Amino acid sequence: MENVPNEILRTPDWLVDHRGGRLRRLHARFGGALCGVPMRRDAYAGMCWLIDGAEVPLSAVRRSGRPVYTGRFSANGLALALSLSYAADKAGRLTVSAALQNEADTATPPFRASLRLGFDTFLAQYPDYNDQLFPTLLRCEKTHLWGYFSSPSGRLLALFTDAPTASYTLDYEKNAQGIFTASLDLLQPGRLPARHPQGLDRLSAGEKKTWHVTLLPVGPLYGIGAIKPAIAAASLLPVLHAGRYTLAADEACRVTVFSRSPLPENTLTLNGPDGGTRRLPLEPDKPGVYRALFRAAGAAPGLYTARVRNAAGYEAEMCLFVRRPWSWYIQAARKAAADAPQKASTHAESWYGFYSAYTARRYFPDAVLDGRLERRFHEVYPLLYQSGTGLPLVQEDRIQNHSSMLGIFVCRYACTADIADLEQAHRLAELVLRFQREDGGFYKGDTDYTSVIYPAKSIMELVRAQLARAEDARIPPEDRALWRGRAERHMAALHRAMEHLVGLDGNFQTEGATASCYEDGANSCSAAQLSEFALML
Repeated sequence: MENVPNEILRTPDWLVDHRGGRLRRLHARFGGALCGVPMRRDAYAGMCWLIDGAEVPLSAVRRSGRPVYTGRFSANGLALALSLSYAADKAGRLTVSAALQNEADTATPPFRASLRLGFDTFLAQYPDYNDQLFPTLLRCEKTHLWGYFSSPSGRLLALFTDAPTASYTLDYEKNAQGIFTASLDLLQPGRLPARHPQGLDRLSAGEKKTWHVTLLPVGPLYGIGAIKPAIAAASLLPVLHAGRYTLAADEACRVTVFSRSPLPENTLTLNGPDGGTRRLPLEPDKPGVYRALFRAAGAAPGLYTARVRNAAGYEAEMCLFVRRPWSWYIQAARKAAADAPQKASTHAESWYGFYSAYTARRYFPDAVLDGRLERRFHEVYPLLYQSGTGLPLVQEDRIQNHSSMLGIFVCRYACTADIADLEQAHRLAELVLRFQREDGGFYKGDTDYTSVIYPAKSIMELVRAQLARAEDARIPPEDRALWRGRAERHMAALHRAMEHLVGLDGNFQTEGATASCYEDGANSCSAAQLSEFALML
């Protein structure tokens, strides 16, 4: 390789070591400090060109005083010249220029041309993954791609292109949930979503295409609301935003378009679920910002697609959804549970539908559907738990099975008012408490299951029912005292479980996390339980 100077970029916002074309070391300014960005150093390293999945070796040459990395690909009927270069500017942007040219005098066959980014997005171990950037949003528009990477520690890195980008790829771990890195598929054959640019899968004779991929750190930490304005301010791209994306029939939302380039018609085009089109007037708010009001009143339920095109020729699209009343969805869920009969198995996922069934029955009784589901419950339950004792017949140590069935019995009790249902919920709660250790966590062996399918949340639901029973003046005082004592015992267990989650300080565990890597459910289940417990207090 030719010895080419200036292969390490240094600016107030960036330190970029791109020797040989790869991002060997990358630092960007987040929250006022220059911070390292973890990069892959294995088969998923980048940035680099991939043609039909095969990496193209690049060599450095000097052009206009800076290094450019070039290479050629000749196989599969292709004769391509490729290049890659890096530049940082005073506005804090790092731009990667990726060029691709067909050197043949005939058009290429369809092929895939990808730019592998090389960010290490495999969140393997706490606390190391706190500062790893993850592909939180990547979105193809007709004329460009935009999105952002984020880290658990709140760092935000916006990414956008200035040219149509066919698709993108997340490089998943085989048969598992980890993502090694991400790639931008600048050309991609095959069927793509309608929103994506179509037919972007080949080059004509001698044709050359160049994509400028821009990376832009966005502040402050966790400042997700700053991402769209930052992309629009740093480019000519329009970006759409809505105060809410799902609306009830009596609601409205503010729609915002961020665009430095003027909007010639000052309108959004709205395509409704009935195929009709209407225009929504946009009012300039301040330079580069346009606003409109979308009212759901009188609009048919369904998906509304909003589109805008600015004077620079860039298009953006956004979807709004007018929902039906919540009652429609719970009743539809009950019908789905009846149409796809719930099954006894080793996993609660096979009979979750009883949650929807009994919730719908409580508020919207339907003798036919409720009868079908009740009969099905009496077929399923005896295959899972012993009559009388209520102890499990299968998967005795699968905590989430028992906490889920506990929650279903609480829902059932709300419908039947049968004390036997509340008694069985209590027995299941006692079973779950057998798995609670001194530190407050629920464990299967040495694996912490406190964040697996909400075991504490189901006990919270039971405590509410127990307290209601304890405060019911229609039942004898001794019965009220019994249920109050049970509620207090379970509440004390909940306090310990929630203190355990707080004490983990983000190091939540699930069986998925121990088998592979970070699991989003570990955080969502923990946050849901902590939030519900806070509401109880």
